[in-house]
Amino acid sequence: MAIAGVSASARGRVRSSRTRPPWRQLGLEIFITDPDVPMDTNHLERNLRAIPISRTTDWIRLRSYPRWVQFILAVYALAFAIGTSTHLNAILHGSWVPHHPFLNAYWASLTLLDPLVVFLLFRSPRAGLLLALAVMLTDVGINSLATYLYLETDGKRYAVDYFVQLQTAFLGFVLGSTPFLWTRFDYKHVA
Repeated sequence: MAIAGVSASARGRVRSSRTRPPWRQLGLEIFITDPDVPMDTNHLERNLRAIPISRTTDWIRLRSYPRWVQFILAVYALAFAIGTSTHLNAILHGSWVPHHPFLNAYWASLTLLDPLVVFLLFRSPRAGLLLALAVMLTDVGINSLATYLYLETDGKRYAVDYFVQLQTAFLGFVLGSTPFLWTRFDYKHVA
């Protein structure tokens, strides 16, 4: 039986569309049978697309910041990288000062927390800022306690320890720059 005005190949395509696999047929019928399923799924596709190209978008986002924000992030990354290397060196060479085990455990945990701060600053900037604040506040507090109240050499307490002074200065830099960075890291920049 021939259909007038329809070629043989078109008839074949109509016939093959009737014999779709059942799973595909059900997948397409969901748009007709369920009015709650949106036809437009662009928002889902955009979320999936960000997964494989996240490195590119991180660099694009980083370059979109003003130069002063890029400079502050570089200072943060450098300072926390130095902290990581210091704590890693202390672990590898066993140069722990005999302190309370909780102090040594905290200083060892900074070997993981410092690079995590750097990672989060570039991946999720507001979370990185909060972790940077928490790490620096606790690190300076614990180091000040250990240096000025707890650590003694030859019966005398340290009057000045320049490592703690540098950390305190960097804490001031973090506290001073956080409000400015927080306003720059709005939610559209969060990955």
